[in-house]
Amino acid sequence: MKKINNIFLTGEKGTGKSTIIKNALLKLKITPGGFTVGREKRAAGNCTAFFLLSGRKFVEIDIKNKNENNTFAFRKDADSNFIIRPEIFETYGLELLENCKEPVLMDELGRFELKAKKFRNRIIKILKSEKVTIGVIKNEENGFLNKIRQLDNIKILRVEKENRDEVFTKFLKKLKEVLNYG
Repeated sequence: MKKINNIFLTGEKGTGKSTIIKNALLKLKITPGGFTVGREKRAAGNCTAFFLLSGRKFVEIDIKNKNENNTFAFRKDADSNFIIRPEIFETYGLELLENCKEPVLMDELGRFELKAKKFRNRIIKILKSEKVTIGVIKNEENGFLNKIRQLDNIKILRVEKENRDEVFTKFLKKLKEVLNYG
C-alpha cells in the first residue's frame, strides 16, 4: 500500500465539506494551488452557473470572478438543464493544474468534467503522483469518481452535519501529517 498523500471529503450538499478544507488551510496559513468551483445562485438558492477559479482564490470566492472563460456549466433558469462546456476544463482547468503548488486543491470533482478527457487524465496523474492533494469528491457514482476512490494513496472522509467537527479534526491532523507540518 502506498503512503496516503491525497485527502478528500465527501457527503451530501451543505454538510460543510469545503468549509472544513477552507478552515484547515486558514489555520495552517496555507494557500493551495489547483482549483475550486464558484457557484452563481439565484435568490431561491438554486445554482444557475458553476465556474472554475484558482485554488489561490479559495478563501474568498467572489461571483465577480465569473466570466466566459471559466464558466463550465450554466442554465437559463432553475427549471432548465445545465449546458455543459467541457472545453473550459480542457483549457482553463488544465492551466490551473499545470505546475501548481502543493497542496493541490480539487474542490470539487463530480460529473461536469466527464466529457473532459484530458482534464480527467491530468487529475488522475496528479493523484497518482506524490503531490499532496486535498479536495471534495461528489457523493455519487460514475466511472471517473469510482476510479479515484480505488486509488491506494487516497483517504476519503465522509462529512455529515453531525460529525463535521470531528471530521475537521481528522482532516487537519492528516493534512499536517502529509505536509510534514510542524
